[in-house]
Amino acid sequence: MISLPVRRLVGFTSVTVIALASGNAFAAAPIPTTFNPTVIQAMQALRGKTDLDLNAPTLLPNRQTGFLTAVTQASVGTYRVTLVDTKRPLHVNNRRISHDLVSAGVVATFGAIRLPSPLKAPGSPGYLTPLEKYNREWSGAKTGSPASLRVALGDHIDAVQYHVGTHIQLDWTEGEWTIQVAGRSMAAVEKAALPVVHLLHTYFLPPFPGLYAVKLLDGGRTRVTSIDWMRGRVLSYINNRHASPSNPQATGRMAISWHRFTSSSQTASVATAPYAGTAWRFLRGRYVVPAVALGYHNLGQRLTFQPSKFIPVEGFAGSLHGRPFVLDFYAHYPEGLDVGINYNHHTVYFGHGPAPVFDVLNFTGNWVVLGAPSAGAYMAFNLVTGHSLVNTHQVVLMKGYQGLGTPSHVLGLSGSLISPNIPYPYRPS
Repeated sequence: MISLPVRRLVGFTSVTVIALASGNAFAAAPIPTTFNPTVIQAMQALRGKTDLDLNAPTLLPNRQTGFLTAVTQASVGTYRVTLVDTKRPLHVNNRRISHDLVSAGVVATFGAIRLPSPLKAPGSPGYLTPLEKYNREWSGAKTGSPASLRVALGDHIDAVQYHVGTHIQLDWTEGEWTIQVAGRSMAAVEKAALPVVHLLHTYFLPPFPGLYAVKLLDGGRTRVTSIDWMRGRVLSYINNRHASPSNPQATGRMAISWHRFTSSSQTASVATAPYAGTAWRFLRGRYVVPAVALGYHNLGQRLTFQPSKFIPVEGFAGSLHGRPFVLDFYAHYPEGLDVGINYNHHTVYFGHGPAPVFDVLNFTGNWVVLGAPSAGAYMAFNLVTGHSLVNTHQVVLMKGYQGLGTPSHVLGLSGSLISPNIPYPYRPS
């Protein structure tokens, strides 16, 4: 095993980290440097309201429901962004957000606060106290609970096991970071710790003292996470209480992708063939033009179009080669999103996209490129014939930008500022 350096990188652009294990090299996916459109809106709303540098994650947790928006708060020495899902699209800080939340509500929060003083010297009494104070999931109570054994977690990581009341927790360190996973069952705690070990062996956290705390809920089936770190007097934090099995990894990726926000923090574009159409319109909800005929069958996927089951979320209508096309996205609860394409008044495709939930990335030539970049899943559809292209290498060359993540807006359409995110709401009542 050739160990990675424990120092963590910050402010990097699209960096690929190489780790060597058992003589076999594997490459980590590049970290995106482009921000989600909602994060861009939130950062713009905070400008001028705090004297702290604005930083934010470029990777956000995958969401299954609602429309992503945010609420921001700021003062001279603090800022906070609360990411939420709403039942309909709302701009950041819209006064109706609190009345329009889906049941899951808050997706995650992140921000920073300037403290009166920096951390004490490493190893001194109370060294991590400020980080512990602001970490919602951290358990520092080890008094009278000596380590019962050391647990090997792989990648040359040994954790210390503690019994704290009715909970079991594993603590270990990586460089200046202390990681903790706590729950009621040793088997569940160890199972939750292993993906975190792998994530931190592959990617770099910010290069400052920090705490990464995971708490297991619901018998270990779901998890919540809180991460914070300090650079000088500024404490940055990420809280994700949207309980799910993948919550710790999703929250970790937020910290890994922490970047300073500037007006130039946009996607590095890659030239692709221009959109071949002469016009386009973006439509949402009840204004979506139907692309799929009632009763249309996709025999291979065993889908039959019924308006009561496939709810139009958003779509595009335009003209290609002098004839009309319609591209629609339907919520098929609880399966995910489906795609409908109509050209010259005929349905040419109805079926699944590249993943249960995905984004619109680029219009190029006769094609539209769809993808779930965090899952590495991509598809391109011909808007004239309905044919699909599923070869990932080929489709990635068509998406119009470099790196993981999504662009700040749908690419390929002149004047477009449309978010690439396709909302996936709950079943309509």
